[in-house]
Amino acid sequence: MKSLSSISLRAKITFIVMATTCVALAAVLLALCVFDQIDTRARLRRDGLTRALIVADNCTGPLRVGDPHPAQDALMALSEDPHLAAGAVYDFRGEIVARYVRRGWEIPLPKTPAGSSVSFLSRHLEVMQPVMLHGRSIGMVVLQMDLAELDERLLRGGATSALVSLVALGIGYLLATRLQRFISRPILQLAETSRAIAAEKNYSIRVPRESSDELGQLVDGYNEMLSQIELRDTALQQAQAQLEKRVGERTRDLFESNARLHEQVKAAQRAREESAGLAGQLQVAFDKLQSESAERAEARRALQRSEERFATAFRACPVPMAILKCSSRTFVDVNDRFLRLVLRKRDEVIGAKMFSLPLWSAQETRGRIEQLLADGEPLQSWECRILGSNSETRPAVLSGVSFMLGDESCVLLITEDISERASLEGQLRQAQKMDAIGQLAAGVAHDFNNLLTVIQGHAQIVMAMQTEEGMAKEAMSRVVGATQRAAQLTGQLLTFSRKQVAIPRQIVLNSVVGSCASMLKPLLGENVNLHLHLATGLPSIEGDAGMLEQVIVNLAVNARDAMRRGGDLILSTFTTEIDSSYLLCRPQARPGTFVCLQVSDSGCGMDAATLERIFEPFFTTKEVGKGTGLGLATAYGIVKQHRGWIEVVSQAGVGTTFKIFLPVLSVADRGVETTPTSDSIRGGSETILVVEDEPALRDLVSAILRRHGYKVIEAGHGKEAVSVWQGCDRKPDLLLTDMMMPEGMTGWELAQKLRQDTTDLKVVYTSGYSPELFNGQVQLHGSANFLPKPFHPSVLAKAVRQCLDN
Repeated sequence: MKSLSSISLRAKITFIVMATTCVALAAVLLALCVFDQIDTRARLRRDGLTRALIVADNCTGPLRVGDPHPAQDALMALSEDPHLAAGAVYDFRGEIVARYVRRGWEIPLPKTPAGSSVSFLSRHLEVMQPVMLHGRSIGMVVLQMDLAELDERLLRGGATSALVSLVALGIGYLLATRLQRFISRPILQLAETSRAIAAEKNYSIRVPRESSDELGQLVDGYNEMLSQIELRDTALQQAQAQLEKRVGERTRDLFESNARLHEQVKAAQRAREESAGLAGQLQVAFDKLQSESAERAEARRALQRSEERFATAFRACPVPMAILKCSSRTFVDVNDRFLRLVLRKRDEVIGAKMFSLPLWSAQETRGRIEQLLADGEPLQSWECRILGSNSETRPAVLSGVSFMLGDESCVLLITEDISERASLEGQLRQAQKMDAIGQLAAGVAHDFNNLLTVIQGHAQIVMAMQTEEGMAKEAMSRVVGATQRAAQLTGQLLTFSRKQVAIPRQIVLNSVVGSCASMLKPLLGENVNLHLHLATGLPSIEGDAGMLEQVIVNLAVNARDAMRRGGDLILSTFTTEIDSSYLLCRPQARPGTFVCLQVSDSGCGMDAATLERIFEPFFTTKEVGKGTGLGLATAYGIVKQHRGWIEVVSQAGVGTTFKIFLPVLSVADRGVETTPTSDSIRGGSETILVVEDEPALRDLVSAILRRHGYKVIEAGHGKEAVSVWQGCDRKPDLLLTDMMMPEGMTGWELAQKLRQDTTDLKVVYTSGYSPELFNGQVQLHGSANFLPKPFHPSVLAKAVRQCLDN
């Protein structure tokens, strides 16, 4: 649509007249419609009240004697009224004694009418009139009338208004198009004259005057302005002609003077060029000599700087480097890092035979260096073994290149000790393997929890159906017990993978160790001595005391099994500061202040192969039936979940020491409010949308909720739930959803999308994982809207009821 400023003047005038007419007409028609609606409503109110009074008068006698038939006849007499939809007569107790409801009418009559009233509701008019006897109410008449007449008058009034508007707009448009010419024609003639003057530069053109009003005065003023411009333009042209004549005469004089000056400048120029030629030849010779001298000095300085840079880089290089003569096999120079590698002083190495040092004594390494010295073939990143100062072989990378040092053939040999790097790579591979195992364990545990929830739920339902004790009830009880033990096993797997629910609190590690001590003594037996070395003033940490107690118990049980003939178990605590140097050989650590729990035993110890696998789930060195292989895996997961790490040192025949590092709490833990639950299980009639990708578990949850009276709508994943939600006329009151689902939408994302439509939607999340693992997205209120799997049917019913009530 074009903007108003870009249309023609005629169109603007027509538009303004039409817009004014539309606004005035719309206001008048709207007022008429409003007055008609008010009048119709008042008449319907009077008619409804009159009918109610008639029925009340006819029901006075029947209600006094308790005969409902005359009251029913009075209602049926009004049924001929097409607008009467329903009616009822109540006695003084509020019970209906007579009723009439038109076929198809769905709005229920009120259960307890409050008093005399005439009310317009959303779809009907409701009239309540008491039945009076001697100034006392003995009953109530209630009539419900539809609003069809009101809607019909509104529709008829709208149609009439639209017809009148169209006719008025048509007449207004015809009048506006005719009358606008009296205003637009003089203005358009003025605009056309302005364009002609601008194109032809002819200021003698005049605009014809057609009226004596303001537009005629405007035309007179415009013509007077053109007359003044014409006079000024004529005078300007005459002045320009005189100026051009004077400029031409002055230009000729300047050209003649410039020619004479140019001849004089040329003569002086030739004289200067002859003298400058001799001086230039002398300057060229002098500059050439000076440049050659400067180049020689710069070359000497560049050579000196290059030698200094090489010497500095050679000395300060962090990689051991040595220069050897090929002919004599002696050291010419070595850097400081090489001296630290061989633990010798510089004067002991320079001039010595290369194989007088034990560094390259390995047979394969020595042979490869001899080949390099003999044929000069470069050596690039060749992995070998070198001999350390303590006669231990270590992995290294050897590189070498031949070059000429003056007239002497030499070799630059680089020996890089990679033992620390190899150790770090091994630790990194171990950490990656543990993480992969944890992910696998978490997936298995999560799917297994779904199956356990189905088994446990159906078993509980069957048990509830058994009213008498018997083999069936006992069998179901055993099934429930087995699922609970299996749930503990999956809980250990989730703990290993750091996906178990934790309750962090501000705790002191000494208190946790002290509370475990009394429990450990009977667990360890009489032949194991327990010693506590607890540091005083230990800072607080943030953690789950129950989980940390489980770590201590698991380590203590492993230590007891390693000390079959008895021994000492030492539990120590202390504070330590981790700096960047500590991280070089322990990639799992991080800098900061930590509290350390050290568990040491005097048992049989472990070899290197066992140490690499001790934290793997189900790995055990115990006999069949004496261990699940989840003790150390669970401890590993708990410590990782507490943002710490475990270090292990063990020697076969000597013993084992575990060090557990936990970060010091910097901000006091904020308490988490818990919502009390009721022991009674109460159902309801609300509608619940259940979203669960496991069909068996979804059927179980839906059956439990339906047994408690709820209306259940099911969906297999988030996208299906959105489609089901959009098809519901009445939106569900609560969403019960699993957190991890297929089709690319989590339970949290589903709740957020549905809350865009219903902001006060109640949500209960279920998962076999901890809610902390969802990046802090899940909005929890204590344990009120999170249900960990597997869960008891009664726990499900309580959680749903509690969320709906809160």
